[in-house]
Amino acid sequence: MRAESLLTAIENSGLTYQRLEADGKVSCRSGGDTRCASAKIRMDRDSAIWLSVSFIGVPVARALVTKDSLLFYERLNRSYVKRDLKSITAFLGADLSLEDLAAIFTGKPIIAGDTSRYTLRDEGWQYQLAYDSKDDPNAALKGLVSRIWVDANGTLVAQSLYKAAARSGIRVGYSGCIRVKDKCFPKRIHIRSAGGAKPILIEIEYKSIRVDQPIRMPFHIPKGYKRIVLW
Repeated sequence: MRAESLLTAIENSGLTYQRLEADGKVSCRSGGDTRCASAKIRMDRDSAIWLSVSFIGVPVARALVTKDSLLFYERLNRSYVKRDLKSITAFLGADLSLEDLAAIFTGKPIIAGDTSRYTLRDEGWQYQLAYDSKDDPNAALKGLVSRIWVDANGTLVAQSLYKAAARSGIRVGYSGCIRVKDKCFPKRIHIRSAGGAKPILIEIEYKSIRVDQPIRMPFHIPKGYKRIVLW
């Protein structure tokens, strides 16, 4: 099998949707601090990702990501963050678009460059797809290295994006399965950053998934909240 054919097969095996809503729980570890909470995630594939986090049923934080901006507020300290989307680069250590973030949350591969430039290696119990921008004269982002791991059934099990020179990037692992429209949707997602301003580990466990139903993404920064800079 060629690398291009396998990438196409992975894309075709994934869930297709216009709108998606998920319930689950999320944990975030940074340094010695770990926080866990319930979460609702809503996505409009073409325009936005919305996240609401609650603790013991009480909403404590909310975020909205669009094609060009990142908005976030939390109630405990009555503070908010307003940045352009490129600021996520400093936080996670990789250049990520709205489409890339949606791919991470839904278990789809992030194609870093020309698919014909990917190489395929059989590792015995899984396959590795590898891309290095230094081998691609038309690469949009120089210095980017991509790895995608797929099991024998063609299911995405992990992917990573790194900037080789800066030694920064992210690795995302997937496990478990929730059946949605006869497709296998990842039940658990593990996102680990390397380098960047503050290395973090984010774990998401989905409880339920609904697609192509009407969704709302209410977002309004409460009056009196103080703007802060986290990274």
